[in-house]
Amino acid sequence: MKTTRPRTIREIMLDGTLIDEAMKKAAREALALYKRAGVPVPVWRDGKTVWIRPEDTGPPDEGDSLKRKDLNESRSKRLK
Repeated sequence: MKTTRPRTIREIMLDGTLIDEAMKKAAREALALYKRAGVPVPVWRDGKTVWIRPEDTGPPDEGDSLKRKDLNESRSKRLK
């Protein structure tokens, strides 16, 4: 029986998939928390913080495109 060794932190960082999934999960959970609390959600757009009303975020599944866009923008800015 062949056993696989655990991935190193370097391998995880270079691949990025686990990190992306963790960020998406955290964003979904944060959005749901803000929505339940009925408070505006801060997001980063065009170099500044923008506050989005909870009613404008849609159900958690529909909000994925918003979160994915914001995460991708943030990631691409960090990598430049």
